[in-house]
Amino acid sequence: MPDKIPSKRPEFDMMVKLLNLGSIIFILALLGIGLDHRFQTLPLWTVVGIAAGMAYSFYEAWRIYHQR
Repeated sequence: MPDKIPSKRPEFDMMVKLLNLGSIIFILALLGIGLDHRFQTLPLWTVVGIAAGMAYSFYEAWRIYHQR
């Protein structure tokens, strides 16, 4: 019977990591928009969320690059 364990696929792992980089910016921007609507401070928390998402994405990209 053939082994059912999937082979290690580094391209799939890289795709998941890159999807995480983009999605964290989107999630934190949505969180910022929600906070802006709640506290009536329209651009403040959206900008903070986008900046925090970008900072985290740059950090993760740096970790991915130096992981090789």
